[in-house]
Amino acid sequence: MTELGPVIAFWVLAVVAVVAAVGVVGSRNLFHSAIFLTVVFLAVAGLYLVLSSDFLFGVQIMVYAGAIAVLIVFAVMLTHNIQAGNQEGRQWIPALGLALSLFVVMAVVLAAGAFPASSTMAALPESNTTLIARALFNPYVLPFEIASVVLLVAMIGAIVIAREERG
Repeated sequence: MTELGPVIAFWVLAVVAVVAAVGVVGSRNLFHSAIFLTVVFLAVAGLYLVLSSDFLFGVQIMVYAGAIAVLIVFAVMLTHNIQAGNQEGRQWIPALGLALSLFVVMAVVLAAGAFPASSTMAALPESNTTLIARALFNPYVLPFEIASVVLLVAMIGAIVIAREERG
């Protein structure tokens, strides 16, 4: 029998993630949407931790909840008329229909599918963060560094473009 604590934590974090995701798309204030998105990132990180995926938890915290959320907040702060809020769109009815149909398809697949427990899960070590780090940084350290430099150049270019438009 499974322990009750991780199950409760999973459902609480799942509900927080879904409510915050609804807040992202439902908020009229762009800054509040960015804050809700940060809450979604943190809730997903918590879900990774509950599911014993410590590497994905760390990456989610560092990359998404840290870097991406801060970048989005900076982008929101650089927008010109932030007090005006989001404009009312006419696409919400088709988007709602698409979201509901996707939900129905996923519910049918989950209800009809049989998901047997994998025997390979028992063979995994307790913490595979060291194995992932060795596999990522030993043969792929140069492409990893090149990607980081390309992202840095793109961020600096975006800042330069934003400054030129204001001036």
